[in-house]
Amino acid sequence: TNLPAIELLGEIGHSNLEAIALLAEMINTTDDHDLRRQAAVSLGKLDPNHPQAGIRRVKIIDLEMQLNGSKVAFMVTFIPEADGEINVHLRVYPTKSKYLKPNLELLVLDQQGEIFLSAQSRSADNWIQLEFNGERGDRFIVKLVLGDASFSKEFFL
Repeated sequence: TNLPAIELLGEIGHSNLEAIALLAEMINTTDDHDLRRQAAVSLGKLDPNHPQAGIRRVKIIDLEMQLNGSKVAFMVTFIPEADGEINVHLRVYPTKSKYLKPNLELLVLDQQGEIFLSAQSRSADNWIQLEFNGERGDRFIVKLVLGDASFSKEFFL
């Protein structure tokens, strides 16, 4: 696929109007959701104020004893949609091992604290992920749980 090339554009094309136009066109024309997401993230690096610019952040999480010293990466990506909503993509993956620990839960809680999306790792999962759309002003909480250990982060769109 073109994902590595699009990611590279985000690194080397800073303030390059041709690269910005190419990424914006790709966002508008591709049916490949992963390609569109990466194009929006790369566009966000080149022109953070562009209306189609995406944001991606990664945080390393250590759930202490439950992960036996291994850590996971929690990645969140926000992409503006044409209808004004915001696409939210969440992914958790191991930082050093090949697979996640089994039974690691990725939960999304709504404004009332109720779970509205969840994923749970199995013994041979490289990652777990969830995706949904929200509106500006929406609030949600992401929670990672393994046994008695947990991590929570609140987000506002």
